[in-house]
Amino acid sequence: TATCGPATLDPYQLPSDRTYNWTFSIIPADKTTDAAGYAELAKPYRRLSSALQDLSKHAIQIPTGTNCEMKESNGRTVLSGSVQIPTQGVLDSVYEGRKSFTAEVNVIPTGNPTFNMFVSNGDHGFSLRTRPGVIEFFIFADNDWQMITCDQPSGWIGNQHQVAGIYDAENNTIAVYADGEILGTQQLSTAGGTTRSGYGVTLGACPETGRGSEAEFSSLRIYSKALTAAELKSQNTETPAYPADHTAVELWVDPNAEPAVTEQGLIGDVNLDDTVDVSDAVLLAKFVVEDATAVVMEQGKRNADCNGDGNLSGDDIVLILKYIAKLIDSLG
Repeated sequence: TATCGPATLDPYQLPSDRTYNWTFSIIPADKTTDAAGYAELAKPYRRLSSALQDLSKHAIQIPTGTNCEMKESNGRTVLSGSVQIPTQGVLDSVYEGRKSFTAEVNVIPTGNPTFNMFVSNGDHGFSLRTRPGVIEFFIFADNDWQMITCDQPSGWIGNQHQVAGIYDAENNTIAVYADGEILGTQQLSTAGGTTRSGYGVTLGACPETGRGSEAEFSSLRIYSKALTAAELKSQNTETPAYPADHTAVELWVDPNAEPAVTEQGLIGDVNLDDTVDVSDAVLLAKFVVEDATAVVMEQGKRNADCNGDGNLSGDDIVLILKYIAKLIDSLG
């Protein structure tokens, strides 16, 4: 082989009498990306086989896993199968008890099975789904299913629809919305509020029963209030009533949207409480060993990279502890 410069040193020469296999990582980037941009893209904490970024204030990073397929359809990315949102308690308070919420999907139904699950946190929580010819939304309250059933709009299979289930705690009602209209409203027989299911929110499946979906999803959004028909309709426009950064938006999953660039926060503040103390070191230690209870938001991961090498490790934990002990003056 030809070289430009000194010959390869003996310790680094490879014998020519064997076969070598090489693995390369290719990171797509915009042509205008500079050196700092490439370094940011290459940081190890971003390396998931495939993931979606929640655009809400929670900034949850969502691995798509093996049960989800992403593909292009009519110029947009859609998801089929199911995706479990790894909220680990972050969203539980949104849809438990007497608290209004709205769960909304943009979906193309591809079939009409006995149970076609759109979004659910279990059979003993809430579910937005269809059965042949109808759309159903229910909450489980006071040991009973409080359900509303509405006829599906015309042209249901193979077309894009905006569908939502709405729980209005103030008026003690549930409702189904589709394609710009409230299809029906049901007064509840109890005022107990939604029961805690013990399961996380799942797009395209019920995590409790295992029921799946025949559908392609282009978005999932959850709000901590009961949206009106006009407000829901606006969510698919360029001027939504509740943009992704609104305080009422609890989850915003859209594989076609670009997440906003977030500035560097307080280095060492892993749990985002605006201080650097031993709780940050403890949380990072759990996260590094992949403790499932350790929830670190995207901004927290950026803050946790105390030595700037892009790798969240024990080195960052040590730096936080040294900073707390005043053995070093600053982080980063």
